[in-house]
Amino acid sequence: MTEQFIDLRNKALNVLHKATCERGILALPNETTVENYTRIWARDSIMAGLVGLDYGDSIIIDGLKKSLDTLKNQQTPQGIIPSNVSIDDTPTVSYGGTAGRVDATLWYIIGALKYISFTKDDHFRKAHIWHIEKALQVCIVWEFNNKNLIYTPLSGNWADEYPIHGYTLYDNCLRLWGLELYTQIIKGSKAYLDKANEVRNAIKDNFRLSINNKATKYHELLYNREIVKGEKPYFIAGFNPSRYYTMFDAGGNGLALSLGLLDEDSLPKFISYLELIFDRININLAPAFWPIIDEKDDLYQDLKSNFAYTFKNKPHHFHNGGIWPIMNGWLAKGLSRYNEHSIINKMKNAYLQVAIKENFRFSEYISSDSHRPRGKSPLCYSATGALMLIKLLV
Repeated sequence: MTEQFIDLRNKALNVLHKATCERGILALPNETTVENYTRIWARDSIMAGLVGLDYGDSIIIDGLKKSLDTLKNQQTPQGIIPSNVSIDDTPTVSYGGTAGRVDATLWYIIGALKYISFTKDDHFRKAHIWHIEKALQVCIVWEFNNKNLIYTPLSGNWADEYPIHGYTLYDNCLRLWGLELYTQIIKGSKAYLDKANEVRNAIKDNFRLSINNKATKYHELLYNREIVKGEKPYFIAGFNPSRYYTMFDAGGNGLALSLGLLDEDSLPKFISYLELIFDRININLAPAFWPIIDEKDDLYQDLKSNFAYTFKNKPHHFHNGGIWPIMNGWLAKGLSRYNEHSIINKMKNAYLQVAIKENFRFSEYISSDSHRPRGKSPLCYSATGALMLIKLLV
């Protein structure tokens, strides 16, 4: 590892260390604005904690445990894990804004099971196992139609200002990961093993637009209408009863690859598509979603209407074509399962250059047109993404 990557690694670890407090890992250290970053956010803290496990970092691992305890203590009777919890003596708890957050519960399942597997902490296991199983049960409710895919409302996951709702790739991959971890770590449940296999098949059958895909679809009419427009070399972002979202979702595809959902024969086309994106935006990093939604797109009005504080999703920014280091971390991790070291090295070198130019600020995202860092900094999400990329150095 070069000195520059060592410097990047140490600075990224330092961000996570500074964000670790007695209640867990904050989304951003020393934040005081109304946007609530100094809270224990389920997805942010658990992703950071998983990186801590990868690095064997005791400070971050302890932060993961505290985050999981904080989240577990605020689980609803139905099994829903909060989106975020304040660190006040009497904590404020949020399960979402205008819609609940599905991915918070999914990340809790993954984080708790990975912590149990890594630490072999039997006391933690006994304290959390009932809560893990309650979380797994509410996912069955979220299927609504008993057809193996969970339904995410608008604003129901990390891309909470992006106009997608329904059966999303990202959330269903997280659900599959949690189920498979449970069967590997806790064991003894044929029902969960069967459900994991059913979910795996449902994702493969419904999220690939391919003329060779002969499986029964959720919505044959819409699927056939989309396939006429052309195949997609990746897993589409999602669909609902009225439309398919055929854009590329970097994080969702990274998770899908990590789970081994892409057939080896399909890999060359997937890599070619990634390289086309890199060429189009002139940087070897993937936007969170691509292509962008602009004024000519029928989703643009939905995009403009969906924001919490200020509108951030102009083309090439934020969720709308913004480059998020954390999602590139997941994409690279997925590619590593297929030993695609060449493209991973391009990605980690590209991010290193961005990090150096911004003096290691770990900004929230990078605009895909100007390549300028944007959003909050130093964000634990971005420090986590950097550490994921560095871990894949070969």
